[in-house]
Amino acid sequence: MDNLTHSLLGLAAAEGAWRLSQRRILGARNNGKTGANPDMPPNLTFRGALWLASFFANNFSDSDVFLHGLIPGRLGPLLQHRGYTHTLAGVIPGVILTLLMVAGWLRLRPVPRKLSRDEWRWIAGVAVFGIFLHLFADSWNVYGTHPFWPVSKRWIYGDFFFIAEPWVWMTFIPALFHASHGRDLPGKTGRAILLLLFVAALCAIWGLGFVPPAIAALLTLYGAGLLAWFLRKRARREPGAPISTSFVLLALILATFFGFGAGARSTMKRVAAGFPRAKLHDAVLSPLPADPLCWMVILVQTEPDPSGETAYVLRRGLYSAAPAVIPAERCISPRVITGLARLVPVVAPGMVTAIASPQQMYWQGE
Repeated sequence: MDNLTHSLLGLAAAEGAWRLSQRRILGARNNGKTGANPDMPPNLTFRGALWLASFFANNFSDSDVFLHGLIPGRLGPLLQHRGYTHTLAGVIPGVILTLLMVAGWLRLRPVPRKLSRDEWRWIAGVAVFGIFLHLFADSWNVYGTHPFWPVSKRWIYGDFFFIAEPWVWMTFIPALFHASHGRDLPGKTGRAILLLLFVAALCAIWGLGFVPPAIAALLTLYGAGLLAWFLRKRARREPGAPISTSFVLLALILATFFGFGAGARSTMKRVAAGFPRAKLHDAVLSPLPADPLCWMVILVQTEPDPSGETAYVLRRGLYSAAPAVIPAERCISPRVITGLARLVPVVAPGMVTAIASPQQMYWQGE
């Protein structure tokens, strides 16, 4: 996923850890455990340390961008990204660097602060969870991960979520804006940054051309509605947990895209079988940003060429899960359709057209 998504998920996880830790501390005070001062205010430095640790840990795996130069040319980013730091082997270095980052932040503060041993355990736990959360989120899209290297070289591809998903932005920015109060790291500066991110996300949704205007309008209403609702609950001091609500909404969003993706994959397997001379090796699927109805498709196949040799063929197209709502050809603006390879028209057999009509499957070329 993009680093904005990783950062938002990480900060939300940190806030969730903070609230859970405060519940345990409050429980200890109420039970009269030794050392539990009932009048002691929350340690906001600890809260800021959790936010910083989770932010860093959830972005650590993408530090492999500094390894791209080990292999010159275009192959460097292709081979090095989602490499060593996206595996179990990267967990321990990532946690150590995260703890060092937090320790340095604490020492560089105008008034250096110390954390208790229990608070450091929470920070270490958030760091470990953050790295695994990064790997889990990266498994949702077409780029995939191989988290169990060197034990296993198997890659995991979710193929059901776009790498930069606006629904995630519009879900977590309002919740974090609601949560970013206090005098420490997530305070006024945090709210200002989150508000700028909210505006920037809306500009990207409306300006880049990937999101249809109808869905862009729905996203705008969704994000603004969540922000207004969370702020209203805060102003009225009503009970509720925006962070928990956001993770529930994320689960519903993932389930929606996963469901439509399963249907798209089933259809693509039947479409691939409609090319009688071709053997299917993989069907690469990715939804368009914010749109579970429109999918980018690449069929990876082999078939005999005119000389009788076996040739690889990549057939690229757009698939609509609801052609009556939006035909496949209108799923994406022509100005954002780009590619490095020169494509020739796909000659789809009648069997393919019978399985997926031109309104449901628009072939861009092969």
